[in-house]
Amino acid sequence: MKNKESGVTLIVLVISIIVLLLIAGITINMAAKQVGIFKPKTHQGQSVVITNKVNTTNTTNTTNN
Repeated sequence: MKNKESGVTLIVLVISIIVLLLIAGITINMAAKQVGIFKPKTHQGQSVVITNKVNTTNTTNTTNN
């Protein structure tokens, strides 16, 4: 009976560690989004798109005149 209890204890320990890791991962992910530690570089991409549109508009206006 002692071996069976040890096996159950080990399984419960592994499941507990997995649950704690999941909770920690979710918490870190939520905190990173709030604080902005791991922000994606969206502003740089947006400025490139805006610059390209401005350049295209300027080129179109220059060729039309």
